[in-house]
Amino acid sequence: MTVAARPALRQAAIVSHLRGRILSGELKPGDRLPTRVEIEKFFEASPTTVQRALEQLIADGFVTPAGRRGTFVSEYPPHLYHYALAFPLHADDPNWVRFWTVLASAAESHASNRPVKISIYRGIEPGKGGTDRQRLEGDIASGRLAGVIFAADPWPLKGTAALETPGLPRVAFTGVPGETKVAGVSLGGNAGLLFFEKALDFVAARRRKRVALLTVPGMSGVRLQGFRNALVERGLTYQPCWIQTASQAEPHWATHLILLMFRGPRAERPDALIIADDNLVEHACAGLLQLGLGVPDDVDVVAHCNFPAPTPPILPVARLGYDIPQVLEKCIGLLSRQRRNEAVPPTTVIAPSFEWETADREAPRPVGLSAP
Repeated sequence: MTVAARPALRQAAIVSHLRGRILSGELKPGDRLPTRVEIEKFFEASPTTVQRALEQLIADGFVTPAGRRGTFVSEYPPHLYHYALAFPLHADDPNWVRFWTVLASAAESHASNRPVKISIYRGIEPGKGGTDRQRLEGDIASGRLAGVIFAADPWPLKGTAALETPGLPRVAFTGVPGETKVAGVSLGGNAGLLFFEKALDFVAARRRKRVALLTVPGMSGVRLQGFRNALVERGLTYQPCWIQTASQAEPHWATHLILLMFRGPRAERPDALIIADDNLVEHACAGLLQLGLGVPDDVDVVAHCNFPAPTPPILPVARLGYDIPQVLEKCIGLLSRQRRNEAVPPTTVIAPSFEWETADREAPRPVGLSAP
């Protein structure tokens, strides 16, 4: 060991020791740390080395200096109040979806007037480049996180610190395979069928009969069969050509699909449309406008939405979806329960709501869409 290396090693030992006592709860928020003289004697370290160690703990948010009174554990240390929101892709990736945009926006505004902090990490999947994955793993290694919220199935991270670090609370949105052992948050339940059921209840109450579905690729056989069963249960009909998909990366194809599905005489075309992904809504509405179809006079439209939506729809559609700030709050609650060693369900299901049903939102039913 070189002479120059010894202070650095002692500094790291001081940081690790004090941080460990904070993480374990031996030193609680508001507790005073040992004096600098006590730390110097215990570690046989110089005042400069102790000062640098404390500066690192201050920069990481674990402790707060109070002048002559000493140094104290922060009232809101990161291992209790700092959460990670991890996205698999970068925002400029063509496969980035609108749900993630709303989720990131909700995270950025969540910490206002409260001690909770949510940091965003993008492009964390292997091979996506950038520094956020390294930053996430660094925050995990130093104990600076109270938990991680994965915006998508984290299975590509198997074998990494993000999934393998013991004791780190984690939740993930939808479709989480059991082997990851991450608590799941499912919007709409099994295959998203709660969304379909509520949308179909609405159009059935509106006395519609012929239903079209516009969704994204990857609709499983279970989900498709569940949609068909829900139609039959409500006395609704469809034709196979009225179930179409358009890619989230190329949503403009939704316009062409609407032109195909809604051509022909009124009695032979759908009188209701379910748009199951918010990335497709504007383009689908553009197709209806090109055909000169009125909403809801000619067709009732139930469109998926994550609230608060960034823009209003161009047609008076019924927006059905999820209040993302509330969903984010639910995720933090699940992480807090894990941190207290309380049991959480393998999957927490979030039921959809229409825009006028969501809390803290004064959106009236669109004109002509009041229930009969």
